[in-house]
Amino acid sequence: PIVLPWTGIAQLTGLSKDVAEELGLKDKPAIQIGEVLPSTAADKAGLKSGDIIIAVNGAALERGDEASELPGIFTRRLLRHKPGDEITFSVLRGQDNKPTDIKVTLRERLKQSNLAKRFYAEDMGFVGRELVFNDTYTLKLPADQKGALVDVIRPQSAAQNAGLQRGDIILRMNNQPVTDIEDFETQYKKMRKDKPRDPLVLVVHRRTGEDTIRIEPPQ
Repeated sequence: PIVLPWTGIAQLTGLSKDVAEELGLKDKPAIQIGEVLPSTAADKAGLKSGDIIIAVNGAALERGDEASELPGIFTRRLLRHKPGDEITFSVLRGQDNKPTDIKVTLRERLKQSNLAKRFYAEDMGFVGRELVFNDTYTLKLPADQKGALVDVIRPQSAAQNAGLQRGDIILRMNNQPVTDIEDFETQYKKMRKDKPRDPLVLVVHRRTGEDTIRIEPPQ
């Protein structure tokens, strides 16, 4: 697979001409950092939410026709680099009119959900997949959260009828902790082989808290 570089900046906004002029950046493309993810390259380098990037490695940002295009242009520029490369961002912070240079060592982009491992529990009608950083971050869970995420539920399946929901994180199966998707697959296959008529009892994490789902096997 292609290894992509990543800073750990979650949101970028191109500054409109009016805002740029107010900051003394007339005719200079600039982007503002919306969020810096904890423990990422940008966070460790000292970049902060609200910082305004005006240059990369001493060169001004490339222009776009609209301010909204600037984050995409900036991101594509970073993709020319590779993990391990050191990039210098020139940023304006707070009331400072003088830019500060901050060096960021790019890291490898974290695994995305489209590349996560999956397992189809076919008879029950749902797909579990590996948890990735975006899942734990969005759900405000620890980065090392254990479990397997419910990714797809087949309509009219046993899983749907039992009330299992997409986005549920499976924590326990038949009283056994589930550490990850491989563990879930191993336990599931063994249980369905040894006790094909037994229900599947899952303890899941939802935004509303923990819930217990009992799925009766199709007869």
